[in-house]
Amino acid sequence: MKRADVDLLPQGPAHLRAAAELGHPTAGAARFEHDARFFASLRARADEAELSEEAALVAWELARAADGLATAQARAFALLVLATFVAQRDGSTYLPLEKPALSEHLKPLALSETELRHVHALVAELRGPERPAALAELVGDAGARTPLVVLGPRLHHERLWNAEERFVAAVRARRALASAWPRSADADDAAFADVFANPTRASGGAPIVLTTRQREAVALAASSPFTVISGGPGTGKTSVIVAILRALARRGVAMTAVALAAPTGKAAHRMRGSIEQSLLSLESPSEADRKVASAPPAATTLHRLLGYSPSRARFKHHENNRLTSRYVLVDEASMIDLFLMEKLLRALRDDASLVLLGDTDQLPSVDAGTVLRDLGERDAVRLVESHRMDPRDPSGRAILTVAGHLNAGRVKQFYKSAGQGDLFGGAEGIEARACAADLCFERVEMLQPATAEERAALWQTWWGARIAPLEERARVVVESFEPPRAGEESDAATTLRALLRHYEEARVLCVTKGAGKATGAEALNAVFHHLALEDAEARGGLRGAPPLFPGEPVLLVENDYERGLFNGDQGVVARLTGEQLVVVFARGEELAVFPLEALRPRLRLSYATTVHKSQGSEMSYVALVLPEEDHPLVTRELLYTAVTRSRKSVVVVGKKEVLEAGALRPVRRSSGIGEKLAKE
Repeated sequence: MKRADVDLLPQGPAHLRAAAELGHPTAGAARFEHDARFFASLRARADEAELSEEAALVAWELARAADGLATAQARAFALLVLATFVAQRDGSTYLPLEKPALSEHLKPLALSETELRHVHALVAELRGPERPAALAELVGDAGARTPLVVLGPRLHHERLWNAEERFVAAVRARRALASAWPRSADADDAAFADVFANPTRASGGAPIVLTTRQREAVALAASSPFTVISGGPGTGKTSVIVAILRALARRGVAMTAVALAAPTGKAAHRMRGSIEQSLLSLESPSEADRKVASAPPAATTLHRLLGYSPSRARFKHHENNRLTSRYVLVDEASMIDLFLMEKLLRALRDDASLVLLGDTDQLPSVDAGTVLRDLGERDAVRLVESHRMDPRDPSGRAILTVAGHLNAGRVKQFYKSAGQGDLFGGAEGIEARACAADLCFERVEMLQPATAEERAALWQTWWGARIAPLEERARVVVESFEPPRAGEESDAATTLRALLRHYEEARVLCVTKGAGKATGAEALNAVFHHLALEDAEARGGLRGAPPLFPGEPVLLVENDYERGLFNGDQGVVARLTGEQLVVVFARGEELAVFPLEALRPRLRLSYATTVHKSQGSEMSYVALVLPEEDHPLVTRELLYTAVTRSRKSVVVVGKKEVLEAGALRPVRRSSGIGEKLAKE
């Protein structure tokens, strides 16, 4: 069980910390001792709401610690605690207690009418002049050092409230530096002008001429203590990063003084790869450009940048041991939670420049906080013109159009000829397909399978069109390889690298992960695993029926600091000479190989993943699988995030009623950060 989840009050009384630990029953434990069904229901509700099992355990243990509560009240308290995790899942830093807003956060937990009455009655007591005495050491006011804090109509985790206070103070301090920030206008102007006059080039050879807004972002980021750059997919955030590095080099800044970071290892690797590719595209690089290209700043995860120690659960760098970097550029900042962002800000030197880049319209971080959006309300430079999906291309134009309508909640404009009453069929909207065989895998298509047979036909079609037809995949299924060696380009390395790229190009994205529903990622991975077994058997490459075997894509679901692997890293299973099964990951142009057995507890199949896991990815083909019925997790931000992962093709699988209901349901985020910063 994670300490961060269990210990809601790290500095609090020892007996309360113990109460949150499994195997340490408290005086109130007897009431629950024989009621395993209630705990089972908490776990089931957590799973249905896409919460971790740890959230159910925390709710259970805090309720057990409330000695003196009646059984109904104790259960209501456990459900209320579970609702705080629902709020955090949606990016909130607190649970609103006003009845309409609270009811929205309780919906995913599917409470009975009786349970709802008890929860609302408990909330009324918590907000009243005299709270239940049994909760005195669990729920308090600001500064009470209790696990939960009530501030007016808000219920906070004390850790989150403190983190929010520290974060706001750190942002205010960084903003205050701006007025005294040193500037050299002539040198800056010359550096920027030279960079803008010598653009990098796209893969097709066309120059990437920065827009006026992009140039503003570059100039601000290179000459300010704190900059937020917000833009959707393909709006040129990487081009801005490259231009910043080139401008800094022209001003004499050594690249060793620059740090590049991202929330995940995959995002960090892609960040560095994109920068290197852009620098190599320069036709007439200057001496400063050559210096950057020869030794660009290393891109790493934020945890590694801050020196996180998993054994000690602490960061090396903090306000008393600052980072040495003068410039810190962080990509995919929408994925960063409040705790990590607060650690980053407090670890910066006073004379350091921080640049945060991300998309404020995407899903929030998996953990609490919508920090980028909160900051973007005042601080952000917004990039709006997309370059990833060429509007001159029918597929790119359709994806851009549908994404724009989704983001604005214009549901009746999703589809072709909507103004004429025809719901489907437009080249720039969602096109209906009657069956899987009709799919073109271009633009945005929608399939509404009504039976299990129709779903099976769809996934057979996806397997045949998007997964199976690759020679390298067939080779990995049946052959054994010598381990790829660093710096050597062998046949095995070429084959494995091609397979990794192949899986990065197409992905099934699900709203939920559960195996219990046909639309969950785990259930669909089981479908594709079965198809892969059949394929391997037909090719003669099957040796038993293992849960993972050569040629299959896998995803790391926990950080492995010892091996330098991180949550979200994607690899493929392969067989080495000698029959050892391994997992191969790409690290830039190199390949990293690890024994399968050593990683197995942290691995999941990744033919299909949740939309949350896809954040930061770019693909050519996406299938978005909606739940069979409307679900609170289907939100505007989730749909927008899923659709904008693709450059070429999106297939929406599910009922249009579910799609439309989701587009009209923006994530309800409750955060005090924005309003606190607005009071300056």
